Order: sequence, then structure tokens, then C-alpha cells
Amino acid sequence: MNPWKSPNAEIFFGHAHEDVAVEQRVFASTLSGGAVVAIASGGDAALALRLAGADEVIVADTNAGQIHLLELLRAGIELDGRNGTRWLNEDARPLLERAGPRLSVEARRFWDQRRKSLKYGLHRCGRADRVLWNLSRFLRLVFWSRDLLAPDLPRAESWRSFFATHRWQIGWQALRMFAPAVFPRVLLREFPAGWTERLRQRFEGVARRSETPNPWLQLHLAGSWRASPPEWWSGEAFSRVQEEGAGWDLRTGSVGEVLDAQPAGSIRFVHLSNILDFVPAGERDHLAGTLARALKPGGCAVVRSLFLRAEDLPVRPDLAVDPGEAIAATLAADRSALCPAVAVWRKSEDGSPGVTSRANIGAAVERSFQKRLEPLQDGDVP
Repeated sequence: MNPWKSPNAEIFFGHAHEDVAVEQRVFASTLSGGAVVAIASGGDAALALRLAGADEVIVADTNAGQIHLLELLRAGIELDGRNGTRWLNEDARPLLERAGPRLSVEARRFWDQRRKSLKYGLHRCGRADRVLWNLSRFLRLVFWSRDLLAPDLPRAESWRSFFATHRWQIGWQALRMFAPAVFPRVLLREFPAGWTERLRQRFEGVARRSETPNPWLQLHLAGSWRASPPEWWSGEAFSRVQEEGAGWDLRTGSVGEVLDAQPAGSIRFVHLSNILDFVPAGERDHLAGTLARALKPGGCAVVRSLFLRAEDLPVRPDLAVDPGEAIAATLAADRSALCPAVAVWRKSEDGSPGVTSRANIGAAVERSFQKRLEPLQDGDVP
């Protein structure tokens, strides 16, 4: 059963809470030419990859609600350019009125029935977003430090001090209790033992690695972005995207179905977020084969997960976990705490075999996780 598929097209995530500057940097390491495939989620990755120069981004999601969300975001960008991002955090109901002719019949009907959910912006229209926002309001009053409420971002040492307090430990237990309200029950049954401890380690590890103010920690724990937009929201890139069109091909369906439909060797980059964790072994192997067939030589996939176990990973002679130092430094500089496991699979450029041992793949992912808990090194991307 697909835990993300909603028969009522419910929006789970208005915001993916992923530091997609990582995807942009990995994308830049691939050879030019070829389409990009991304999971819809809150649209963060699809937007970042388009701004990074992807000519075409094929966006897939089994939940039609997430696709309708991206239709509305796409309309905002095409109408207003970079100013269209204001609808992420402002009342987006005026956008719905202006964007009507640009939406599909299904999307217009969907949003007409959910106008109230747009009151606080696209980033807070999902089920998980509303729960986390309301929870953060309670935690700000009871547990979190006053520094988190400052209009400017807290300094890095403030985060490190905060995560050493008893208030953080108690507040974390409260966060754990609310997990069933955020994630579908069928998904929670698949979570391995100890996943919350690994996530806690990731939060504290990000704080230790932060030498500059980290907007993602404030987003996770204070419920909103109080600083300026992320650096990858380039005004020049937005002007190009507005002029050329958003360049999103939105499709309701699984990423495997989308990759199956692509010509062999035609895809430059794939973004997978919480996909490999939950599919049965047979489907996982098929998805790995489909991914390897669709990727062009040198193409790669960024795989994100709340937890990534060795048994969830594809083992193929033509797909390898990228062990490069540049990739390791990029992953280590990820500022978001919500995806403890991130890995890059790259298709061989010359047909040489990749990593064929599941144990070696699992060890590579574990090394990536542990590196992201260590202090920043001089070679890490800031």
C-alpha cells in the first residue's frame, strides 16, 4: 500500500522542509542535456531544479492533491515571477482568483472546495504543515528558547546551547508524541525501531555543524521562515523562468511509471524523497532497474529518507553510490534536519560496474550520516 496516496487528494505537505540547495549542487555536477524527474511533495525540489537551469522538470506524485498544489504555485510564478513566492507565506486566496484560467478543471474544483486552507499560504496548506505549525506555537510558549522567536536568525552558538538544554529534551518527547498526527498510520507501521533517536541526532548534528545562522532549524522548530528567502531563489533565474514558463510537466502517478515512459538514457537527474523506504522488495527492484535504464550515463539521483536501510537500497552493476569527496561535502552541508539519510546514486559513464554489495552500500550511507553529525571541515560546502 502506498502511504502517500490519498483517495481524497489530500495535501500532506505544503512544504517539503528539504534543503534543496543540495539537489541544485548535485544537479550541477551532471552532464548537460536531458530531462529531470522529481517528486512533487511541496514543490521545493521542482522549483529549485528549474531555477538551477533544468530545461524540463517532469513532476510526479501519486497524490493528486500535491499536483494541484504545484499547479497553483506554477501559476503564481508565471504571473508574478519571484514575487509569486509571496504566496508561499501569505494568504493565497487572491492568487486563486487570478490563476483560475491557468489551472486544470480538476485543480480549480479542488481549490474551490478548499479555499480556507489557503488563508495562511501554500506552505501551510498541508496536513503535516498545520499540525507542525500548531505544535510549534505550543512548544514556543512552553519549551523553546526565546531566541527562536527573534525576527533575525539565532546565531549558531545559540542553537548549540539550546540543544544542550533540558527543555529541548522534554520538547523532543512532545514532538515524538505528535508523529501520528503528521504521518499516515500505514507509514508509521513501516518506521524502524529507533528512527526518532536517529532524527534527534540529526537535529543536534546540524546545530553543531552550523557556523552561520540556519533558517532550516528555525523553520522546523519555530514553524516559519523569519529570514529572507533562501539563496537559491535567484531573481535572475526567476525572470528567466517567468519568461520561458515554469517548465513543469505535472503528472499524477508514481515516479516509477513516469520513468518507465521515458526513452532509455534520456534523464539527467532524479529526485526521490521517501520513496524507496516503503515499496515492496519486488517493486523496489523494478524501480531501481527503471531508474538505471532511464538515466543517461553520468546522470544521478538524490535519494532522501527519514531512514534509509541497507535492505531498501538498489543493488545493480550500473548504479553506484557516489563516493566522491565533492558529493560527500555537499551532502554534509545539508542544513535541513528532517532527512537524516541522503545518498546520491550515479550511473556509470563508461559502463564500469558500480557497487554490487548491499553491505558496501549500507556502509556508504552510514558514513554519509555520520559525516553529517561531525563539525564542518574546510572542504565542506557552506
